[in-house]
Amino acid sequence: MIISNINRSDVWSYTLTQIDRFLPLATPEDNSLLRECTEKTLLRISKCFGEINHHSYSTAKGEAKFNIFNSDQYCSFLCLLASEAHRLSEHGNLASRIFYLNKILHGVNCTYHLAFPDVFWIIHGVGTVIGNAKLSEYLVVRQGCTIGAIGGEYPEIGEGFIMSANTSIIGSCKIGRNVMLEPGSVLLKQSIPDNQRVSGNHFTGYTLKAQSEKALAIHFHL
Repeated sequence: MIISNINRSDVWSYTLTQIDRFLPLATPEDNSLLRECTEKTLLRISKCFGEINHHSYSTAKGEAKFNIFNSDQYCSFLCLLASEAHRLSEHGNLASRIFYLNKILHGVNCTYHLAFPDVFWIIHGVGTVIGNAKLSEYLVVRQGCTIGAIGGEYPEIGEGFIMSANTSIIGSCKIGRNVMLEPGSVLLKQSIPDNQRVSGNHFTGYTLKAQSEKALAIHFHL
């Protein structure tokens, strides 16, 4: 992976400086854990970004690129970093502090309990909330999106789910493969079959149209 503007070995200390600036009271154990989590997260970022079909995320040969000053990329890095911190130390506060830092820097509320897929893309994620849903590979989430629960029931999302800006999927939804929500659409306790483009909401009704593979190919190296 190509890392811009910083040495790979310094990424953890860069993040630590930010955490300490906004959210002090770290313990020596937190700092040691952050170093371990950072290396694991960089490996995950390498796999993820290498699959994204955009010149700022990968080379023409599919080599991942991580620019520490690209806010979308750093947002995704912090999402995975918080998840790793929680996985390695469920009783520590490091995951909470990383989660909080992501809200401060990017306006993204992404639970660290979430099992992220290997390949996803958060684009302009300001105002986005991602709860503890069941996610699949090739997920796209844009600004103002919500993936949330009703009565403790979260969506189950199939492979290749694309959320346009200001869309929501809430409650016990079951989504098939290659589904796209058009801007402003809201799914509430709905099941959607494979290969559909969805518009509308729970109150005005839904419109479904056939969805080709073109949108997925635009976003990812497929």
